Amino acid sequence: MKLVFISYPKSGRTWMRYVFHLLSEVELRLTHAGYGTERSVLLHQKTFRGINPKYLGDKNLFMHRNPLDTAVSMYFQIHKHVFRGFKKKLKLDYLKTAVCGKLPPRDIRSSVLHPALGVENICKFNRAWLDYFSDNLPQCPIVTYEDAKDDLRRVINVFVDYLDLPETKVEEVLAKSSFSEMKKVELQGAPKELKLYGMQSNDPETMKVRKGVVRGYTEYLDDATIESARGIANRYGFDV
Repeated sequence: MKLVFISYPKSGRTWMRYVFHLLSEVELRLTHAGYGTERSVLLHQKTFRGINPKYLGDKNLFMHRNPLDTAVSMYFQIHKHVFRGFKKKLKLDYLKTAVCGKLPPRDIRSSVLHPALGVENICKFNRAWLDYFSDNLPQCPIVTYEDAKDDLRRVINVFVDYLDLPETKVEEVLAKSSFSEMKKVELQGAPKELKLYGMQSNDPETMKVRKGVVRGYTEYLDDATIESARGIANRYGFDV
């Protein structure tokens, strides 16, 4: 059975990868369905163009997150991880991108409102996939990052029921998958497959398990930016 977990970047995938690592009963493929945070973000800044069913599996899960929190987390992913490695390892591509004026905005407010890196692209992606699942695969579970923060036990039980997994490990998974426990694992050196980088240059913003809070965007954005971003989200049916 091919099990696929679809989400936009920075919507909680690292957390869910960790949960499924602890469940260890199924092989899970995690995908951003063509809209990841790799080098293409810096070179092409690709905007969402529609659903591609090739990313689907035999069974599928979808997760989304408040688009403002997602956009802020995306900003830190680009500038603390992708952007840093891009400059060091691919200097020529970096220079070409700079000459074309396509480097990601250094200002977080501009990044959040950017058509390809910010709230609008996130909302387009999430709305399209939510509608697709609703119309074509209503049996597939849809969870939110906020659901998991509010009641991780319930979210894990959704996965367990959908995949017909044994319930005996739920308590163990809950105990080990809190953000505090995951931070300990990341700082101590996690297995490579979990993609937990650790802290770089004593900067806690470089960690994959960074803050994990709901509505954390209020710490980084001014009122005018929040209002603009909320207006975009509302157009796509997201009340933030």
